[in-house]
Amino acid sequence: MLVVRLLLGMLVLLALLLGPGLMLLLIAVKVLAAIFPLLVVVGVVGWLVEQ
Repeated sequence: MLVVRLLLGMLVLLALLLGPGLMLLLIAVKVLAAIFPLLVVVGVVGWLVEQ
């Protein structure tokens, strides 16, 4: 339980230190998560066309 608290504390410290950078990182992750399925579909379609 103590380990979890320490990890959470470290995450909070990182969030406070990085602030804007962390927000940009989260936004980038969300954008990637949104684009990823499209990339997969395009990749699969391209692979099927190649076959």
